[in-house]
Amino acid sequence: MFLDLRVYSIVVFGSVARAGTGNDLDLFIVIDDSRTKKEAIYRLQRRLKPYYKCFAIDEFIVERSVLQEH
Repeated sequence: MFLDLRVYSIVVFGSVARAGTGNDLDLFIVIDDSRTKKEAIYRLQRRLKPYYKCFAIDEFIVERSVLQEH
């Protein structure tokens, strides 16, 4: 599903990760540097669109090189 985006990692955090329930789904997504962040956000939001009807989703997207830098 996300292979065309070259997603390296998706981390669920926040209340859902801690308690298994919550009002929203918080995702920390690490992407490849080969695409612009704007393009990656657009593609991810398109892929997640069917799930927005069920959950409030907050996606935090970072490029792999930025994560390695920090």
